[in-house]
Amino acid sequence: MYIEDMEKPALFVKELKRDTRPGRVGLSAGNFAPAYFSNFSFSVMSRPSLKGKAKPPEKAPAGTVMSWQVSNTFDEKSLEKKYQLTRADKEKLSWSKLTSEDHGIANLARLQGLARGLNTVFARLIIQSESEQIKKIRFGFSDNLKVYFNDRLLYGGSDIYRSRDHRFLGTIGLFDELYLPLKKGDNELLLAVTENFGGWGIKALVEDMAGISLKN
Repeated sequence: MYIEDMEKPALFVKELKRDTRPGRVGLSAGNFAPAYFSNFSFSVMSRPSLKGKAKPPEKAPAGTVMSWQVSNTFDEKSLEKKYQLTRADKEKLSWSKLTSEDHGIANLARLQGLARGLNTVFARLIIQSESEQIKKIRFGFSDNLKVYFNDRLLYGGSDIYRSRDHRFLGTIGLFDELYLPLKKGDNELLLAVTENFGGWGIKALVEDMAGISLKN
């Protein structure tokens, strides 16, 4: 993308999320206020030369969860007053592997779409511990979240648009943390992520990996 300077791009987008195919271009002011545009034009080019280079992607820090098991979609309401998961609750789930982006966010829309009454998935991680110990995990999500650890509900939160203050956009950051009471052996972490609008995802980081390993 060029602004005034047609030799040096103001923005270079390297990682396109979809396949290359014809599309459309236009101008829109949204629904906030009327707008008037002038001197707008476009030219169709079959093979335009791209100038400039993209910056290398920012890598996620050590301890970031880079792979999850993601369930099929289900209704968020099914978890109301569900403080303990049972075997029956999990037997009806099917799982697919999802790799996180370079920055550590797992884009759940890559696997799951939405349907009426089906707005939630579990993102699952198995933490294998060499001993009984406590580990801190930091996490971020969009839009609503419930955290089950070894089937017990530990956390519930909302990161929807303007949920924290009038400027909060619902972005995913490592804003929250939990201290997990690990038992020796395998520990199951299930994060029920609900989509409200505008995209959904999950990100997590375990800063101290001593004596544990992550499985999925």
